[in-house]
Amino acid sequence: MCAKDMKEPCPFYGTTTIGEKGQVVIPQEVRESMKLEKGEKLMVFGMGNDMVALAKRTLWRGCTHLNLSFHSTTLVPGRTPFVRTARDLDIFLRSVEAVIKYAAAEGLVFGGLSHLLQDA
Repeated sequence: MCAKDMKEPCPFYGTTTIGEKGQVVIPQEVRESMKLEKGEKLMVFGMGNDMVALAKRTLWRGCTHLNLSFHSTTLVPGRTPFVRTARDLDIFLRSVEAVIKYAAAEGLVFGGLSHLLQDA
């Protein structure tokens, strides 16, 4: 289990895909590392999104600043490979919101580039 006060972050094993029948294959490395066997029951939790996971890992590694930036074209579906559709834009905006909420909950201070330069 991962928690704020753990000495090491949760390992990231990669991604998996939900198949046509709704099944998910757990990578062999994960099964071996966690000693999972056929028939075992697993609990599934949503851990937010990739941006929050990246922010947590970055802070755990000792970084003192997080930079959240994107090109304005990202807000226009079809202009970047990251946001191709209106659904992609909704997912992107929810991800940005999740990072901001995470940062606020952790007590991180928000600032611009001038704030960063003052700290240097």
